[in-house]
Amino acid sequence: MERSETKAKKKTTRTARARPGFRMPKAAEVLADHFRRRIIRGELKEGDRLPKEQVLIDRYGVSRSTFREAFLLLESEGLISVSRGARTGALVHRPSVKAAARQMNFIMQARNVTLDDVYLSLALIEPAVIHRLAERATKADIVALRTQIKEMYEHLDDDHEYGLRAGLFHRTLVERAGLVSLTVIMELLTHLVGAYVEGASSALPPADNKTGKLRVMRTKEKLVDLLEQRDADGAEALWKKYFEITREVMARWQPAKVVQDVYKHR
Repeated sequence: MERSETKAKKKTTRTARARPGFRMPKAAEVLADHFRRRIIRGELKEGDRLPKEQVLIDRYGVSRSTFREAFLLLESEGLISVSRGARTGALVHRPSVKAAARQMNFIMQARNVTLDDVYLSLALIEPAVIHRLAERATKADIVALRTQIKEMYEHLDDDHEYGLRAGLFHRTLVERAGLVSLTVIMELLTHLVGAYVEGASSALPPADNKTGKLRVMRTKEKLVDLLEQRDADGAEALWKKYFEITREVMARWQPAKVVQDVYKHR
């Protein structure tokens, strides 16, 4: 029985090796995946210090070049940081949105994605999010949103700070709606949304800039009132109209920038 199973395994292995496109993972990839899984599962926590290089090489029975290739993979993913020449082991990091955002921004730049495209995507998604939020909004949600509106009022004269908080407001709407996966995506886009708002604001004449911001703030206040009243249809309709108007104003005063333009100056 065992002998026939062994023959079958050998045959399967030969077939797998001969199959076009099939590639056995490199030892460095296997080792990197081992540590990656431990970090994701929480066995290795943010700020943990791994043992020194030689200790791990001996423990896992790999060559120094294989070990360093594995750690280069993990470092490129933002899961560890290695201090060159240091006598301590690598420092562990949990998966972060910041690292993912960097890769996402590279892809957007390579595809010449415009900021208007990002904003249009939000215009199609957020009204439905608002409907869901209105159906389940808590007092804590309302307080959080009103606090952010207050902070935006405090930074009306600073286009950069106002833009950052405008992006955060959009992310908070999705987060408070309880949509975890979409919240992660919004975290990736928050910087771009803020840059879009900042660019459009700075392009307006000062008087029009402030008037426009105040109009937007009043709309956001009305939105929060509707959320508090659990008026899902009214809140969704208001937010659709908000996107239509603000996108038209931004397109009028701001050139059709691509994502790459945001990072030329940051």
